[in-house]
Amino acid sequence: AVTIKDVAALAGVSPSTVSRTCKNNPSISEETKERVRRAMAELGYEPNFQASNLAAQISRSIGIILLRPKGDIREFLYLETIRGISHYCNAHQYISTIVTGQNEEEILNAVRSMSRSGKVDGFIVLYSRVNDPVIDFL
Repeated sequence: AVTIKDVAALAGVSPSTVSRTCKNNPSISEETKERVRRAMAELGYEPNFQASNLAAQISRSIGIILLRPKGDIREFLYLETIRGISHYCNAHQYISTIVTGQNEEEILNAVRSMSRSGKVDGFIVLYSRVNDPVIDFL
């Protein structure tokens, strides 16, 4: 597997410069960024965003909360909405995770667990109800 050190050696920069280039840090000149990106492409290097997220103590994951579809038009709406959210997340190196369950309690337990463990940075709720325990928890 190609490492950040391999990219740095080919580009003639330090591994930290490669890391900052992956994050599009403004302290790195455009010329250097381009040299690093060429080396990454030549070597087939893919940044390990999970490792950097772990080090920064962020998940770069968004939970999408939805109620169980009832076999109506909402199924199509949910799919199109999730597709749009996923497209945005992919473009910004986020992972989208669907949170659903057989009942309200199951969903609430999953949201509590994910929230408390730091497995997600935030949630998108695809429904609206009065007196909802999930909304109240969030």
